[in-house]
Amino acid sequence: MDIPLTIWYCDGCGKAIREMEQGVVGWRTNADLKYYRFLVLHKIDCLTASGSDRWRELQAFPGIDGLSYVLGWLSQGPINQNLGREMYCSLVDLDEYADLMRRLYIPHYEEARRHFNDSRVRGYHQTSDEFTPYTVEQFMRLFDLVEPEDVPSILLQRPKRNTISEWLPLSDQ
Repeated sequence: MDIPLTIWYCDGCGKAIREMEQGVVGWRTNADLKYYRFLVLHKIDCLTASGSDRWRELQAFPGIDGLSYVLGWLSQGPINQNLGREMYCSLVDLDEYADLMRRLYIPHYEEARRHFNDSRVRGYHQTSDEFTPYTVEQFMRLFDLVEPEDVPSILLQRPKRNTISEWLPLSDQ
């Protein structure tokens, strides 16, 4: 059963990564040292074949420290700016980055994204704005649109938690 933010699907083989220790986030670096092609992968079987030249253990990303790490790719922050360091964004494609952030931090996104090409889902979101399709409430509606046998049973239960603070631990342990 999929419990939000505990199972990811490998971009290499498509199979579930059920233990954080089995997974990594891989990415490539271009000539300008900017990051792109973010992938969630099985550490042993799929990382090498992915062509990723950088990676980090999947277990390094959850929680507040993990969030701080990936936000550092977007901005080095005010402390570095106050120290007079050169400010830059380490990312090539913000849409790829947003997809990775959603996969790592938004409950049910990882399961829902497997249905984004379904014609029923596309039709439902035909007139949606840039925010609405990626809310937990909308993911629950998405699961109602697809065939129940396509969705693990745990996802058909309506969660009471829908804020990031209720899903993320307050500190990394």
